Amino acid sequence: MIKNDIIRMFEQPAIIAEALVGVAALPFQRGNRFLFEQKRHKFSLIRRLYLGFIVFFMLFLVAGCAKEKPLYCVDDFVKIPAGEFMMGSPDGEAEREKNETEHRVKLSEFFMARHEVSVAEFSRFIAEKGDSTDATKDGWSFVYKDGKWTQQEGVNWRCDPAGNIRPLSEYHHPVVHVSWNDADTYCKWLSSKIGKTFQLPTEAEWEYACRAGTITSFATGSNLTTDQANYDGNYPYKGNTRGEFRCTTVPVNYFAPNDWGLYNMHGNVWEWCRDRYGEKYYEACMVQGVVENPENTDESSSRRVLRGGCWGSYAGYCRSASRSDYPPGLRGGSVGFRLVFVP
Repeated sequence: MIKNDIIRMFEQPAIIAEALVGVAALPFQRGNRFLFEQKRHKFSLIRRLYLGFIVFFMLFLVAGCAKEKPLYCVDDFVKIPAGEFMMGSPDGEAEREKNETEHRVKLSEFFMARHEVSVAEFSRFIAEKGDSTDATKDGWSFVYKDGKWTQQEGVNWRCDPAGNIRPLSEYHHPVVHVSWNDADTYCKWLSSKIGKTFQLPTEAEWEYACRAGTITSFATGSNLTTDQANYDGNYPYKGNTRGEFRCTTVPVNYFAPNDWGLYNMHGNVWEWCRDRYGEKYYEACMVQGVVENPENTDESSSRRVLRGGCWGSYAGYCRSASRSDYPPGLRGGSVGFRLVFVP
């Protein structure tokens, strides 16, 4: 299971080897009474047993380190209870958009990943399937440098929002520079590999899970601070106190989770949803009364829904009801995704 100490998975063999070499050398260091109680040219029974134990222990640890850790387990997902909620935002909510018409939604039970897909997790997919992401095939992605977004060549999932190759110490950050197509391909690969169904959340599933039973602008209440989420603190909600602008991602479990145990539903990276985007889709849902497990599959729209805001967003774009959209092949340093699991 990949958690916030993912980097140790990569460093562990080297650390263990270094430590064991040091331990094994102790009896042979000058001045160590263990060795020099006997003549140097003779191996005592104790020394032979000691060396045998060290060799056995090293082989045991190496074999343990070589075992591939499972991609996901039950603890990586949260069981989201079935229920009804009011999707969208009320007319009086600050910074709301006209595409957020309130409507009643009923959802069945589902499981959502606690955090966004990390660089480490995505690297397992690349190692097995090869790198055919849209950014790699086209040779570019959008990056944030010197206060503006620009298109830069040679940038892909290995890079941070500025287009720099991430060090291993950032492999527990969310993967970015991934398109909707890439996210969908990852879901299909994981489903085939594990034998269970993994997919992107619907827009309704995403908002329901984000709210975690709340009816306020954010799961945190009527305001969101940069101690609670990663967004551009120069633009707080409703004129509240300014906060930090980190200008990049943070680890996938950096802040406290919402009441249902989900991390970074507000900010950090925009998250792809399964639905096609429709400007008037909510209005059509409202006319139906209560809609059950809705998903916009209208092929007249090719654009896909994004939710949650990102590290570079104003606080208002991180609201639970806020919606955005991109073409399915577009990617950049502010977009990632998380999974839902269908039992």
